[in-house]
Amino acid sequence: MKKVVTLQKPDIKGKLVDKIQIPKNSFMLVFDSDKEASIEDIKIGCFKALYKISQSNKKRLRERDFVVITGTKTNRVGIRVFSICLPEGISSEVANAFYNAFNRFHIIDAGTYPFRDLSSKPLGRYSHGKLISYTSPTADKGWLPQYLETIKALECSTGI
Repeated sequence: MKKVVTLQKPDIKGKLVDKIQIPKNSFMLVFDSDKEASIEDIKIGCFKALYKISQSNKKRLRERDFVVITGTKTNRVGIRVFSICLPEGISSEVANAFYNAFNRFHIIDAGTYPFRDLSSKPLGRYSHGKLISYTSPTADKGWLPQYLETIKALECSTGI
């Protein structure tokens, strides 16, 4: 089953809309929300990793299509965590691009986990070298550095 479908009808601002099927499991990079200076910096780090993948001279690395999802929850010991979620079974080269983008942040855990207890929200999509940032239909451009800016709106469906 295809995980992302671009709908034919654009949103109110004329941006294209992706409908995303949230998977049951994901490879997650987990951060302590209370210890990180800025969740926005982590989100920008995601797009920097995607940009690096898009600039790779390795076609096998560059020619991919996947969604990056963020999630929050409070774990069993009371720590508020923020997760960057990649597709389950993602290649080690893609995972390394993300690890390298987060070298100034403290990753407290990494591995494949279920989405069931995570409050998740798609952040962006990488599609064969193109970076797409998901925002609300009324959002304006501007939160990403200009070289990363490609905006699409989002309609999300959960498949859990």
